[in-house]
Amino acid sequence: MKSIFYSLFSLIFFQGIAQTFSPSEQHQIDSINAIINNPLSHDTDLASAYGNLSIILYVSNIDTIIPLCSKSIRIAEKSLTKNPTAKVTKSLKNSISDALNNIGYAYMDKGDFSQALKYFHKSLKIYEETKNKKGIGDSYNNIGMVYDYHGDSKLALKYYHKSLIVYKEIRNKKL
Repeated sequence: MKSIFYSLFSLIFFQGIAQTFSPSEQHQIDSINAIINNPLSHDTDLASAYGNLSIILYVSNIDTIIPLCSKSIRIAEKSLTKNPTAKVTKSLKNSISDALNNIGYAYMDKGDFSQALKYFHKSLKIYEETKNKKGIGDSYNNIGMVYDYHGDSKLALKYYHKSLIVYKEIRNKKL
C-alpha cells in the first residue's frame, strides 16, 4: 500500500521537478523513498519520513506540505493507539508536532495567518508536552513571524523574545 501511495505521489508531484533537486536533496529523497517502501519500517520512521519529504519538496511545490504532513500525522496517531513505549510515544508526538508546524508554515506562506497560528499553537502544545526545547523555540519563532507579517510588532517581539530565551537555553548557535 505504501509503495502504491508513493508511486502515485511520484507521478503527481515529481513530474517535471525531479531535475531541480541537488545531489544531496536527491539522495535524501531516495533515502526517504527506501523507508516509505520498506514494509518493515517502523511507524516512527514512516511518520518522520513523510514530514522530512514535505520539507524537501516545499521549495519546489508548497502544495505538497499539507498532504504529506497529514499522512505523517495519521501514521503517528494510529501508532499511538497501540500503546507504544514512552520513547516511541515521544517520537511519534514529536513527528505530529513537526508536521503541524510544517502545515502552519504552509498556511503562513499562503497568507492565511489565522490557520498558521492555529497550527503553530497546536505544535507548541505538543512540543511542551514532550519537553522538546528546540521545537518549543521554533514554534515561538514561527508564531512571532506570523505576528510580524501581520503587522503586530508587540506580539511578534514577545514571541521572538520567548524563542531567543529557549534557543539560548539550549545553546542554539545557528541564530
